[in-house]
Amino acid sequence: MAPVPAALPALRRGAGGLLRLLGVLSAELGAVARRVQERAKGDPWALLLATMPGMGHPTALLVLAETGDISPFPSGRALSS
Repeated sequence: MAPVPAALPALRRGAGGLLRLLGVLSAELGAVARRVQERAKGDPWALLLATMPGMGHPTALLVLAETGDISPFPSGRALSS
């Protein structure tokens, strides 16, 4: 068996800290994703936009935030022009 490098315990501690941080960040990201989805499900325009191919809840909310009220547009083509 090869000898253990002297730095290995310090590397393991560092990696452990990074893995804990990754777990915390993953949990936060999941919470934000759930809030975005809940917000989109409460908005009929966001639900409609989310039915478009490639458009999920986050993008639908972004389009609404950038566009504002989309009801004056008679069609998707008018909105996109």
